Amino acid sequence: MKIIVSIIMPNYNSEATILSSLISIRNQTYKYFECLIVDDNSSDDSLKLIKEFISNDQRFKLICSENNKGVSISRNLGISLAKGRYLTFLDSDDIWEPSFLENNLNIRRKKDIPISHSPYIRFKITKSLSVKGFLVKPPIIINKVNIIKKNFLPLLTVFIDTKIVGKIKFNKIRPEDYDLWLNLIKYDQFYSISTKKIACLYR
Repeated sequence: MKIIVSIIMPNYNSEATILSSLISIRNQTYKYFECLIVDDNSSDDSLKLIKEFISNDQRFKLICSENNKGVSISRNLGISLAKGRYLTFLDSDDIWEPSFLENNLNIRRKKDIPISHSPYIRFKITKSLSVKGFLVKPPIIINKVNIIKKNFLPLLTVFIDTKIVGKIKFNKIRPEDYDLWLNLIKYDQFYSISTKKIACLYR
């Protein structure tokens, strides 16, 4: 039986970018995933784009909120419905390289790892449509000592083994991701290891 990875993607009015994010998920070299897209009551055409994109791929599942509840609640809703052992996140304006899922599974071939992360490129598209970006390399090991210095773990870079860590939940607080890492790494004393492979594009 293949290991399933659950990908959580919140969406709110992301018609300009969500297709590139969804395509980067569909293009993953590791194919055994589910992608839970939680639409937070969007008012633009992003919902239409999502429905068209996922119509022929049962790995993608759309959950629609009747009211706008915010990104933390949207992610928590996706987490509550996730079926995979592994949990990861991609926002509707970010992009993965095709090897992202495979890289994170490969470093677990010899031993289980609670959390893993990847170097990433932070980029933006200028008004002239040129792309500007720079490489960010977080520490190879992120633990209770260095996590208090700064948030080294943008959500799109993180891959969590829920068999070790257990179910997680975002608090309704900003920055909600850093709050989660402090709880998991500083207080619960889990750790994260880098894949050392650049596979994330953070807009």
